[in-house]
Amino acid sequence: MFWKMMNLQLELLIVLIIGFVIKKRKIITSEQQKGLSEILINVILPATIIKSFLFNETVLKDVFTDGLIMILICLSIQVILLIVSPFILKRFEKDKSHVMEYGLLVSNSAFIGIPVIEYIYGSQAVMYASIYLIPMRFTMWTLGLSLFTGSVDLKSSIKKTLRHPCIVSVFIGLLIMVFNIKFPLAITDTISLISKSSNCISMLAIGAILADCDWHNLFDFPTVVFTLLRLIVLPLTVYFVLKSLNIDSLLISISVLLTAMPCGCTCAILAQKYNYDYKFAAKLVLVTSLLSVITIPCICLLFG
Repeated sequence: MFWKMMNLQLELLIVLIIGFVIKKRKIITSEQQKGLSEILINVILPATIIKSFLFNETVLKDVFTDGLIMILICLSIQVILLIVSPFILKRFEKDKSHVMEYGLLVSNSAFIGIPVIEYIYGSQAVMYASIYLIPMRFTMWTLGLSLFTGSVDLKSSIKKTLRHPCIVSVFIGLLIMVFNIKFPLAITDTISLISKSSNCISMLAIGAILADCDWHNLFDFPTVVFTLLRLIVLPLTVYFVLKSLNIDSLLISISVLLTAMPCGCTCAILAQKYNYDYKFAAKLVLVTSLLSVITIPCICLLFG
């Protein structure tokens, strides 16, 4: 598992560097970079999620039981982080602490997590990973957003969550599974073909985003603290707690890997939009994305 994960991370790192270079050399513009991210979120990741339901042979009862467990795991993590992180990060100034709190709540699970999960565990795992991310999506647009705005528009947040392409894809996939809907081979092959580009496009998009980051003074104290919490402390805590509860090993692996993902790119985007320290937020994305190349394979050592 370690070497398989290390090989994947090196592959992803190489593609990330290519994305970084093509943005630095202005082969793609900021608008094209944004378009790349939009294609990933609105087309490629939904195709990957739907594919996981199309080719899954798991008994339907197990899917709903295990899916509920995944939702409860993610929801529990989100609630605990909302309670604990303000106390852990209270020593930092508000401009940084709120950015760090959001970064702990919202990882880069869609861009990196789903492609990694599919590579290691296959389509069935993507299905569970997609279900796991539902509470995180809701938190992102409610309490997570309130860290920057100071208020929550619950109705608007629920709409944003339910309309997110990845969440819509989960519901479409569940309908396909429940009613055993069959599609022509051309359609299933097309969905499969699109999903295969998820690793490449996601890392090109992240590389382009990182090209805009400030690379000076990367490892200041707040960044080091956040990185340790995001990449090491949080996934290890989740692993040992879930292990003690005798939860299925596949569900543990998926939960821990998604928890071990780097800071979400939306952290920097929202920080800039709402006049927080967006350069610091971009640095958290940069440092955790780079170091996750090392930490994620090490986390995989836990799974044997």
